[in-house]
Amino acid sequence: MMHVHYDADRQVWHLSWKDVLLRLRLAEGALWADYFGPAGWVDSTSTVVPFPDAIWATQGMAHVELGPQRTPMRWQLVDWSQASPATLILRLRAVAAPLMWALSLCYDKPSGLLILRSELMNESTDQPLDIACAVSVGLCMPAHVRDIVHLSGRWGAETQVQRLSLPYTSIVLESRAGKTGFEHAPYIALLAGDYTYVFELAWSGNWRMQVRRLADGCVTLSAGLNDWGLRHRLRPGETLILPEVFALCVQGDLNTATHCLHDYRRRFPAPDTQHPVPVQFNTWYVYNERVPVEQMKAAADAAAALGCEVFVLDAGWYTTEEDRADEGWWARTGDWIVNRRWFPNGLHELSEHCRARGLDFGIWFEPEAVGPSATLRRHHPEWMHAIGGIPTPGQQRAILHLGVPEARAFIRERILDVLRAGNAEWMKWDFNTDLRQGGWAAGLPEELTDQDPLIAHYRGLYQLQGEIREAIPGLTLEMCAGGGGRFDAAILANAHVNWMSDQTNALMNLAIHFGSQLAHCAFECNDWLVEWPPHSPIGAQTDLRGDLAFRTRVAMLGSFGISAPIDRWSDEERSLVKAHVDWYKQIIQPIVLNGDQYFLTEPPPLDGNGDWAAVWYAAKSGERGVLFAFRLAGVDAQRLLPLPGLKRDARYRLRTPEGWLAEYSGAELSDGLSVELDDYFRSALIYVEQVQVA
Repeated sequence: MMHVHYDADRQVWHLSWKDVLLRLRLAEGALWADYFGPAGWVDSTSTVVPFPDAIWATQGMAHVELGPQRTPMRWQLVDWSQASPATLILRLRAVAAPLMWALSLCYDKPSGLLILRSELMNESTDQPLDIACAVSVGLCMPAHVRDIVHLSGRWGAETQVQRLSLPYTSIVLESRAGKTGFEHAPYIALLAGDYTYVFELAWSGNWRMQVRRLADGCVTLSAGLNDWGLRHRLRPGETLILPEVFALCVQGDLNTATHCLHDYRRRFPAPDTQHPVPVQFNTWYVYNERVPVEQMKAAADAAAALGCEVFVLDAGWYTTEEDRADEGWWARTGDWIVNRRWFPNGLHELSEHCRARGLDFGIWFEPEAVGPSATLRRHHPEWMHAIGGIPTPGQQRAILHLGVPEARAFIRERILDVLRAGNAEWMKWDFNTDLRQGGWAAGLPEELTDQDPLIAHYRGLYQLQGEIREAIPGLTLEMCAGGGGRFDAAILANAHVNWMSDQTNALMNLAIHFGSQLAHCAFECNDWLVEWPPHSPIGAQTDLRGDLAFRTRVAMLGSFGISAPIDRWSDEERSLVKAHVDWYKQIIQPIVLNGDQYFLTEPPPLDGNGDWAAVWYAAKSGERGVLFAFRLAGVDAQRLLPLPGLKRDARYRLRTPEGWLAEYSGAELSDGLSVELDDYFRSALIYVEQVQVA
């Protein structure tokens, strides 16, 4: 339960739960939010200890600017209510404009998260309001915050963990790519001695997060829509819902905070997105766009023999209504017509072949990409984004505007027609383009073009995700954007899994896992075994370090698949991978899906020249767990790895795929299991299970 006390004289709310306190203050036309962690800041009688007021460099929590002059709004309280024991709702009205701001703070008791939701409403009957800036949340934290952890990277090297002492200068993380972006992730952790704060912004378009230490030592954080290029006109009576923010303060380290964030994230995806993600075989890195049906049947046979559960036909299966033979997969998007050169009898033939071998069937799409020769492009140019107000040149791919209802309806029906014809149970949704600010084509009605084009696009995208899932119950929806370019909590609230990175090098993917799995549950991070035999499917230099078991185990750290030339494998290699696939399905996946994850080492570097990397997944019951340990370039052949989350007074049996057995007490394992690997770039996979007493 969240306890709320309101001081009407000073217009101050005190919210407390567990050992966390949030103070909201309405003063000088701004709503200030002070977020404190340590229990010692509240005395034994639950009376709030006075705090010195922090000097903000912004306009407080409800920071909204209107019009081209970017006039900041000042607010007055209308009313407040406690809708439930765990929810506080404040309603404020702008002093100089007919604008209402409603803030909902919802405490999720199982995880300890505070979910902040804001919406703006134009109360006028005849006056539109132009939103130029709208921050979802602004918070002030005490001076005990010392370090910041954030995630940055690039294509093929996403979500690298960055930890640094918090300076007295602003740290700004943002995207202007028109999608979540490769450069930063909308996630921040602040470390404060025994306490950890975590903040995550749920939005797939342009966003901005800023952290700043003030002169008095206090730390401010703001998060919301990026005001770069933002222009959203609120017509009379309309409402703008701002991106949600998840806020968390826990007594404990980053692993503890990550458990809480993941506990919330795994409980609140959209309906029917909670089933386990099947082990996949994907065609891309083996066949690229050359996917003739007979060769795909042979690949499906080999995938089934390894124990894969779904066969995903990636790019290349389609063409446009013009069917230009000289166009490649990149240019043929938009009309989504089955390419009869590859599939003379349609996709149903391959789908039935897969089904007969116990495989589900999946299909790749890039719904927002429209190639130069697509009939859709010529018939409906008004459905395309005009980025920056400029139509896309005819020789380039355009982007279908999902904020246009007719465009969204068209692509929904094309996708559903193909999925149904192929009896598909998996859809991979890719996006290989930057939208930047987006834009509206000429001639569309004002009720559309008054909206910010990116806001409209992503509201339409989330709606389309839901419509596709509703139309095909049981469908697994995988999101992708050239890898992790659109990987965030909002898009995953409507999907099952996200392709983590286009990186094929296992050592680099190991580093990417360490970052992606801070912001997202492990099972939401999809990875494949690609480079075996060691080869370079995209022209980059091949890294020969790491044997087949090492590379397979890196791919098994989240959701797991294979996109490798398995027809070139020896019988011994097939046997090894099949054993790992069986282990994954029977032992590892249930723990990864529902358990707590612990990073036991520092994040490994991208170049692989670290010491050791180890990840431990423990079941919530404390009865079992699975350890992944990777020796990198370090000279030490042995590493002591404490395994938390077990019952100290219980006995546990340890097993590896190679059959090794040992028995330890929970206390011994909690203090540390010694793992020894006799060569560089080798790995250990160890299953730990409680011994049941008769």
